[in-house]
Amino acid sequence: MPNQSQQEQRPLGSSESLLTERQAAAFLALSASLLQKWRLRGAGPSYHKIGRAVRYKHSDLESFAQSSRISRTPSSTHRFPENKHSENS
Repeated sequence: MPNQSQQEQRPLGSSESLLTERQAAAFLALSASLLQKWRLRGAGPSYHKIGRAVRYKHSDLESFAQSSRISRTPSSTHRFPENKHSENS
């Protein structure tokens, strides 16, 4: 039989466990206080509010991390700005 903390993390009818704020912060390598600030601003990953408890789905954290990904521009198409202090001026 699952213990109480396992029951809290897995709502009825869901096969995906929910992570605590600390667990979510650790997964994203961020601080829990940053997640709190983001929630207050309406930013950051999606979350669930169950009573006073805040929980995150692992899949929502992965989607958030993926959506925050920035790809580098290929070097062959990247143009550097002209140097205003060139030696030939």
